[in-house]
Amino acid sequence: MFTSCSQPGFAYKGKIPRPVKNITLNDSSSVWLQKDTRITTADAYPQKRELEIDGDLFMDVPDNSTPLIIRTRLLKLTVNGKAAFRVIAFAKEDGEEVQVINGHILVDKNYESPFNEQDTLRNNQMVMINKTIDLMEKEKFDATDLAAWRAALK
Repeated sequence: MFTSCSQPGFAYKGKIPRPVKNITLNDSSSVWLQKDTRITTADAYPQKRELEIDGDLFMDVPDNSTPLIIRTRLLKLTVNGKAAFRVIAFAKEDGEEVQVINGHILVDKNYESPFNEQDTLRNNQMVMINKTIDLMEKEKFDATDLAAWRAALK
C-alpha cells in the first residue's frame, strides 16, 4: 500500500498499477482492474449507482446527477460528479487507501466506530484507513505519476 513520501509538504507517492482488465460500466464509468480484484454492481445499476469493491482498481467516473456509492470492507465512498481515483482495498489487508487525481469524494468508515468522521477528498488528496487501530487519515497525494499513467491509458 503506502510506498514512499516525498518533500516538500510530505506528499505521498504510490506505486503505479498495471491493469489486467478494463471494463465500462452501464453509467459509462471506466474501470481498470488489477489482478484478483472483484467489483460487484447493485442489481438495479445504473439507476441505483452502488458498487462493492475488493481489490485494487482505478476509476474514471463521468459527471452524473446521481452520486456513485462505493463500499469496501472499511470505507464508504460517495462520488459526486466527475472524478478520477484509485481504490486499494483488499479484504485480506488491515488497511485501505483511496487516491484522488481529481473530483470530489466523501469518505466515511463502513463499520461501527466510536470515531465516526466523514471527510472530503479533492484533487491530489488521499485517505488511508486501518481498522485495527481505528484510524482514518487524509493526506496530500502527489498524483503526477498516476495522472500520467491514466493519460497513457486513453
